[in-house]
Amino acid sequence: MKTFPQQPSVFMAPIGDQRSWRPTLWILDEDYRITQYLNRKELIIESGFPFSASIPWPFWILIKPTGTLFIPGLVHDNLYKYNPFNWTRKQCDYCFWEIAERMKHRKYRHSAAYYSVRVGGLNAWNEHRRYQRKENK
Repeated sequence: MKTFPQQPSVFMAPIGDQRSWRPTLWILDEDYRITQYLNRKELIIESGFPFSASIPWPFWILIKPTGTLFIPGLVHDNLYKYNPFNWTRKQCDYCFWEIAERMKHRKYRHSAAYYSVRVGGLNAWNEHRRYQRKENK
């Protein structure tokens, strides 16, 4: 198991086209552990977890899905899908911001990505919550 800030071991599943709006899918190859600073919550993302970087390729000049936002994106996708801490969407998005901050990368990149997540993540959030409600019935 790897622990933050180490890069997780992943492999790419070729379901997406990197020259279109469709995401490329990565699959976590081993368990990954991260502790979220704000609430001291430990998150273990299990191997086999599929996640995507839904960033259209024209924006890859500013925000590379495999670059500085790879780990925040992995954690954020996991939080959106499973919401293990029963957080609000805003808290999950803030966790994305916090992890990007901890990695000490250029602020304008993760700021742009954070605000993109805040604006564009509502549909994904609602879809995962609907699916969870169906499973809990």
